[in-house]
Amino acid sequence: MKISDIFDFECLENAKIIAGYEGINKEITSISVLEVSNEKIKNWVLEGQLYITSFYAISTNVEMQKTVIKSLVEKKSSGLILCHFNIVMRILDSEIIKLCNELKFPLIIADSNVSYIEMMEPIIKKLDISKKFPNSMEKVISTFADAVGQFNDYSTIFNYIEIALNYIFIVVDNNNEIIYPKKEKHIENIVDKFDLIVKSNYEKEYKLNIEGEVWQRNYILSNNKIYGAIIGKCNLEEEFLMIKLLSKLSSIVLEKKLKYQDLRRVQYKTYISDLLTWNFRSRQNAINRGENIGWNIENTNKFIIININEFQNNHKKYIRDIEKIIDEIIMPKIMAKFSKNIYFKNIYFYNDMIICLVSKELNENKSILFEFLENIKRIFENNSRLDISIGISDIFYNIEDIPKSYKEATLSYKIARKFNVPEKYIMYEDIESYEKLMKNKFSKNKIEKALSKLDDNLQEEYYSTLEALVMNDLNIDKASKQLYLHRNTVLYRKNKIIELMEYDIFKMPYLFSTMCFVLENIVKKEIMVN
Repeated sequence: MKISDIFDFECLENAKIIAGYEGINKEITSISVLEVSNEKIKNWVLEGQLYITSFYAISTNVEMQKTVIKSLVEKKSSGLILCHFNIVMRILDSEIIKLCNELKFPLIIADSNVSYIEMMEPIIKKLDISKKFPNSMEKVISTFADAVGQFNDYSTIFNYIEIALNYIFIVVDNNNEIIYPKKEKHIENIVDKFDLIVKSNYEKEYKLNIEGEVWQRNYILSNNKIYGAIIGKCNLEEEFLMIKLLSKLSSIVLEKKLKYQDLRRVQYKTYISDLLTWNFRSRQNAINRGENIGWNIENTNKFIIININEFQNNHKKYIRDIEKIIDEIIMPKIMAKFSKNIYFKNIYFYNDMIICLVSKELNENKSILFEFLENIKRIFENNSRLDISIGISDIFYNIEDIPKSYKEATLSYKIARKFNVPEKYIMYEDIESYEKLMKNKFSKNKIEKALSKLDDNLQEEYYSTLEALVMNDLNIDKASKQLYLHRNTVLYRKNKIIELMEYDIFKMPYLFSTMCFVLENIVKKEIMVN
């Protein structure tokens, strides 16, 4: 089959060859999906292979697009189809068209509404796959295309394929965890017999005789990346070919799922970042973007922060391990318990904390709130050794006040953490009582008196430095970043404050009173603003 032949297929009848027309008679020996961003593709490109891509990873990087095309030409690929154009990529640079023309490399733009599965199926059939595969292999491809077209959930896709083909198979991830079907003892026994831990020197196919039947494991590979493996019976030649083809097709499902998760994660983090600073064009824009991630912020009136203290206490090299515990153990358990709860369903792991916007329906029902807090504490205690501190804001009445509510929750958890509050949580409304408890340590007037020794133009600067240090857990780097100052300037001011006070107010027992002094001033400023 030649490049010129593919335009006869219904799925490609609206496709256009926009460059490399002189290569239209290149022979096609196979077809594959390409989503890579560097020249390493040369390690697995096959001669005569036609590739489909959206250039998702390098949609704005023209130089890398040129590198990929040159690599394909070097390995004698037959051509490249761009799918989802105008969705992933808006513009194709003229340099790309010029390069493909010079190299006589066919560059084709497909209809943006046609998926790569729809393009692959007729081409695979046309390549006379029946000589290599039994007739039922066409059914595998057709069934897979139907499933991907109809369903979004990968478990549903795999279940549809299993029923349609009457072929039982198992899908596992890189950690040997069963993705499909549901865990059952006999399924787990089969999986346990295979070593599916990804290694540098892996075998793409591996067979085992289990209770008199041959089972085969194939890695699910895409773009030289391993997404897991598929296991199935392999007693007949047809079964051998079926599992081989299913492993290749499954990469499309799992790769798509991971990309969707990555995009969703970015969408959540961008929205929350804007929410905490109210970086929106309008109130309605904030509401609409919230709805896009499933959050109805108009129906919320309280902010909760669950701070994971280990993020502040551990060396950077352990941060990824902590994140993994939160992502893979803690958050799934929290979501399983509260995702359908009308009060606490707006929950997300953001940076070094878990945030929750509480529904208005909770109102002033503190018993339900305290039950939620106790459940959170139990989830952490039962599933990790991570220590937490929780801050709860006052009620807000306008969604524009969410940033203020976030600050209240932040102040609250910082108090809870600094003084190791047994309950692990503090409500913003209770901060004043903590201040009163420590007023006998030393008078706030002493700080004011010490700062008054400075020139008038320096007093505000030194107070701002004191506030930044307290609010950033005495971290010099974070405080300097907040103040847009060099860290040495912040360190100098800190030492100067200690010198003026004649003792270190940044250490216990004086630190608590220093915090109370700063918090009281922040609260006063907020009251004056409002």
